[in-house]
Amino acid sequence: MSLNLDKWKEMLDSPEVQARMDAWAKLEKEKQDVLEARLVKVEKYLNENGIDELMSRLIKEHGEEYSDKCYKKGYEPYPNNKLKLLYSFVEENYSPIHNDLIPQDFLSSCYFFKGYWFTVYCGQGCFSRIYNYKLENILQT
Repeated sequence: MSLNLDKWKEMLDSPEVQARMDAWAKLEKEKQDVLEARLVKVEKYLNENGIDELMSRLIKEHGEEYSDKCYKKGYEPYPNNKLKLLYSFVEENYSPIHNDLIPQDFLSSCYFFKGYWFTVYCGQGCFSRIYNYKLENILQT
């Protein structure tokens, strides 16, 4: 069985396929624009309020009660939108940093931001962990 490249190219160049690809590209651009606008808001919020207040809220929102609620519904605890947005902000604006004092087993990425270590571990699944400046685990999802 051989692939007919001319037929394949003709199909990809068709107006229908081009219109679908353009629509997809437009949708992805809109998603990126929304994310960038949100990241600007995060930066403004952090400049006005500091990160400690936000971290306290996130720790409270991802506490034992939240984990129990997730497990009772039959799924693993996951980061809420605020935490995901904070991780996106850190990953978009800062470079990964290596720290030998942070557990390295399955460590995928590590960032330092305003006194906190933001890490992601991936093995058979992924989870996020945040350490304070003393390298104490303060939040994990």
